Amino acid sequence: MPIFTNCVNDFFLLGLSIFIFALAITLNKHKLQRISVYLILSAIISGIAFITIKILTGELRPFLVLENVNQLVSVGSPLTFPSGHTTSAFAFASTIALTYKIKIKNYSFNSGWIAYPIAIFMGVSRIYVGVHYPFDVLVGAIIGFLSAYIMIKLGDKYLKDDIYSLRVAVAVILILILYICFIYMNI
Repeated sequence: MPIFTNCVNDFFLLGLSIFIFALAITLNKHKLQRISVYLILSAIISGIAFITIKILTGELRPFLVLENVNQLVSVGSPLTFPSGHTTSAFAFASTIALTYKIKIKNYSFNSGWIAYPIAIFMGVSRIYVGVHYPFDVLVGAIIGFLSAYIMIKLGDKYLKDDIYSLRVAVAVILILILYICFIYMNI
C-alpha cells in the first residue's frame, strides 16, 4: 500500500495526461488529443478544488489527531480534507470512463471497469497508510468525478476538434499547471 499510494499521485497523473497528449499529437490521433485535454483540465480543476478546500477547512490528518493511527508514508501538508490523491485518481478514472470505450474483437466495454477499481484502491490506500479519514476519500472521489464530468461537458460544448484549438487549450493548461504548482508548494 505505501508504494502504490506514493507512486500514483496527482503530479504523476497530470504528467501521464500530458504524456498522452504529446503521444496523441505525435500519432495525429484527434480523439486521443481531445481525451488527453479533458484529462489535463479535470486534473487542474480537481487540483484547484481540493487545494482550496484543504486550505479553507484546515482539518488535521488522522495520525496527528488520533492515538492509534500509524503513519506509513510521509506527507507534505498536515491538512487532510479532502484527499488530493483520491481526487486526482477519480478525476483521471472518470475522464477515461466517460470518454473512452475499450474494444476487443467485436466486444466493446466501458474503460471505467478498469479505471475505477484503481481509483478506489488509491482511496483505500490513503486510509490504510493513516493519512486520511474515510470521509476525506469519499469527498475526494466526488470532487474528482464532478471535475471530470464538468470538464467533459464544457469541452464538448466549447472545444473545437481542430488541432489549433487543442494546442491553444494546452497552452492555457500549462499556465494553469504552473499556477497550481506554485499554490501547492506554498500549502
